[in-house]
Amino acid sequence: HDCRTRTVERPEDGSFPRIITLEFDGDCKDKNGNVRSGKIIITIYGPYKREGSVREITFEDYFINGNQVEGLKTLTTNARNEAGNLVFTVDFPDAKITRKDSVVIERTVNKTREWIMGEDTPETNQDNEWLINGTVTRNNKNDVLITRVLNDIHRAVNCRWPLSGSVVIDGSDDR
Repeated sequence: HDCRTRTVERPEDGSFPRIITLEFDGDCKDKNGNVRSGKIIITIYGPYKREGSVREITFEDYFINGNQVEGLKTLTTNARNEAGNLVFTVDFPDAKITRKDSVVIERTVNKTREWIMGEDTPETNQDNEWLINGTVTRNNKNDVLITRVLNDIHRAVNCRWPLSGSVVIDGSDDR
């Protein structure tokens, strides 16, 4: 993005934690035409592939198309699984989107991502593929809880749509 400023803070010894700040001006359009403003702050506590490494993502006055995003998203590197693939945990327990029409949407995300292809080509991420499992729960504007259970969703970085997998949707209206 030409309209994004990226700064990196690191300890003098080059170790961790490292803090990456992505700052978007008010007219910053991404490749999909979404307008972004505010900051995304990523704190990195260790190398990406090292077991136990954590990345925390926070948002400061961050908006996409006038919709504010808030919360703390955590990506943790787990051990390799039986297939030898790296597995990551993605937690976003308090995601909050305040739409420009003032409607608030709360989300809870708990997923695992298994890196099934592309790890051996660090020079590009365009061949990366993932298997995603977990749950995403959303409380929409009508206080209806909707839970999506993700089962082996096969995603490729270079493809807009999932290649395979299933999603079970459970909606409950407790009003």
